[in-house]
Amino acid sequence: MIDLAVSRHRATEVHISCFNANVIGMLLYAKLGFQPFAVEERRDEAGRRAALIHFRLPIRTDS
Repeated sequence: MIDLAVSRHRATEVHISCFNANVIGMLLYAKLGFQPFAVEERRDEAGRRAALIHFRLPIRTDS
């Protein structure tokens, strides 16, 4: 999807969001080079507090 965003839409940055309970997802995004930049409070299905963590990946353009 990152390649598609860059090649088709000339994206210079990709944003994704992941809930704090999704540890596997957060570790994967970090491994791919995404950096967290914001946290938003949300509620899960049971009404408990949860954190939605927003990540971004700047796209390098070596041209």
